[in-house]
Amino acid sequence: MKKDTRPTPELGAYDIADFCQAHGISKSLYYRLRSEGKGPVETRIAPGKAIITRESAAAWRERMEHGSSELTATATSTLSSIQAGSLSIEQRRLDFLVLSRDPSLSEGDREAARAEADRLRRALDMAAELATPND
Repeated sequence: MKKDTRPTPELGAYDIADFCQAHGISKSLYYRLRSEGKGPVETRIAPGKAIITRESAAAWRERMEHGSSELTATATSTLSSIQAGSLSIEQRRLDFLVLSRDPSLSEGDREAARAEADRLRRALDMAAELATPND
């Protein structure tokens, strides 16, 4: 299979294929990292469709280069997004809470939604700590 050598356009976000191409990793590695909790933070825009924001990609690169904890990187990315006014993390958390109670979803999907809502709550808490000046 011939590798696509087209330049990656400057977008506000990547889809998974573009993220993999831009970062020189295979999709299988991407999915393995995601399953291990080491992938970038994804934003679900539709069932089965996720994007990775530029901020999330930058936080992931930082984490991969320096080995910082995923939660700290998520909180830092969340804080910068909140400060930029481009993300309502609380709304995303509430959306996942609603999904976690949707009886039309499988138990596995409801559990994944609960886990994501909890992760977002922890990221919000950490972002608030980062935003609070040290006395």
